[in-house]
Amino acid sequence: SEGRTPYAIELGNEFYFGNEEGWIYQIVERNGGFYCGRDNTTGVGIKHTDKKAATVTNAKFYLQNCERIVKKISEDYPNMKFALVTTKRGNGSSARESWNNTIYSGLEKTSTYPNLTSKVVALTQHHYVDDKYGDQTEVTDVATAKVAIAEGVTYPISRNADYTQSPDKYKIWFTEYGATKKNADTKWATGMRSVALSLSWIDQGDKVGQLDYHYITDKNVVWPDEPNSSVRMKLAPIGVASSMLAKASAEMTEIQKINFNSDIEVVHGVKALQGYKFKNSKKEAVIILNLTDEVITDIDLNALFTYSGKRNLTTYWSDKPYEKEVSENRNISFKEEVVTEKFTAEKFSITVIELVDDGLAIDDAIENQLKVYPNPFNDSFEISNYSGNQIKLYSVDGRDLTHLIKINKSGNNYIINTQSLYRGIYILKTDFSNEILVKQ
Repeated sequence: SEGRTPYAIELGNEFYFGNEEGWIYQIVERNGGFYCGRDNTTGVGIKHTDKKAATVTNAKFYLQNCERIVKKISEDYPNMKFALVTTKRGNGSSARESWNNTIYSGLEKTSTYPNLTSKVVALTQHHYVDDKYGDQTEVTDVATAKVAIAEGVTYPISRNADYTQSPDKYKIWFTEYGATKKNADTKWATGMRSVALSLSWIDQGDKVGQLDYHYITDKNVVWPDEPNSSVRMKLAPIGVASSMLAKASAEMTEIQKINFNSDIEVVHGVKALQGYKFKNSKKEAVIILNLTDEVITDIDLNALFTYSGKRNLTTYWSDKPYEKEVSENRNISFKEEVVTEKFTAEKFSITVIELVDDGLAIDDAIENQLKVYPNPFNDSFEISNYSGNQIKLYSVDGRDLTHLIKINKSGNNYIINTQSLYRGIYILKTDFSNEILVKQ
C-alpha cells in the first residue's frame, strides 16, 4: 500500500472535558452524582460526588488504555513516538488540573506504565486567541488594528503558567492553536496576529515542540471555492501570513530569536519589530514583523547572516490592515527584491529574507529561467527550464507531501501530477526557490 508511516501519534483528543464526544471517557451527571468508567463488580459507571473526582478516574482509565495501545503499536513500529492528551490550566482547582495532575503523576510510575514512560515524548495543549480573550472591539482603523495584532504576542505570555506546568522532560505539542477571534475577519490584521502568535509561542522556550494551526479551511486562511466570489481559492490573510512563516522555516534545523535595537512599541509594551532567524547547512532565512503603522528604516542585516550570497527579500504589507477581503493579490501590497546591508520594514509588514550559501548558489541567469505554471492549478502543474535536482512539496504547516505527487521529467521540464492531493495551499521547494501554489 502507498503512504508514509507517521512519525508520532497523539493518543486521543480533549478527553478531559468528559463530554459526549469523549465516548468511553464521558462523565454523566445524574441525581447528584457524576458517573464515568466502569465498576467491574456492578457493570455500571462508577459514581463520584463531583466532576473533579470523576475526572481523576477518567485520567487513570486513559493511562491504562494508552499503556496497552502503546505496547501494541510499538511491537510493529518500535521507533514510533507518542503524545498524551493534557490541557491548559483552568482556575487552579478545576477538572482540568485534576486531569493534568493525574497524567503527570502517572508518567512518573515506571513500573505501572513502562511503555508510556519510555515512549511518550510530548504532552498536548490547545490554545486559541478567540472572542474570550482581550479586546473585543471591531478592527476598523489603525488603532484597533494595532491592539488586535499585539494580542498575538501577549496571549502566549499571559498563558506562561500553561507552559511551566508541563514537566520539563516532555515537549509541548500545540496540536490545536490559532487566532480565531472574529473582530478582524478577512483583514490583514488577523494574518499578522496569527504569525505574531506563532512566534510568541516559540518565545516561551525549548519545550515548545510542535505548532499545528487549526481551522485551516477557515475563510481567513483560504477563500472558499464559491461561484460568486471574486477571490476563489486564493490565500486569505492568515494563509498569506502563514505561508511566509513556512517559507522562512521549512527544512531548517536551527532557530534563533532576533533582538532589535528599536524602541518603537505597538501597545501594552509590545515591541513593533518581532523576528526569528532560521538556518540549515545550505541556507539562512529571517522573518521580521513590523506590527505598527511606522515605516522602520535602516534595519541592519549584516549581523543576521553568517553565509555569504544574494539576499532575496519578500514582503507583504498593508497601510490599511483594517480593510476586508484580503487575499494574496487583493487589498495588500507585495514586493520582491534583492537587498544588501540594510532594508526597510513597511507598515504592518511580514518580511522574509532568504540567503543560499555562495558555495551552493547558482548562476542568476539559470535561476531566472525557472517557471512554475499554472497557478492556481487543477490536477497538475508544470516546471520548465529547471536544471536542479530537488522537487519537494509541503503543506503550509510544513509536512512533506512529496510522496503523494508523481513527477514526470522530460529534459529540464517537469509535469507534476497532483491528483492525490486535496484542494488547498502548498509550498513547492526547488534548489532555487520556494513557490506558493494553490490547487483548486
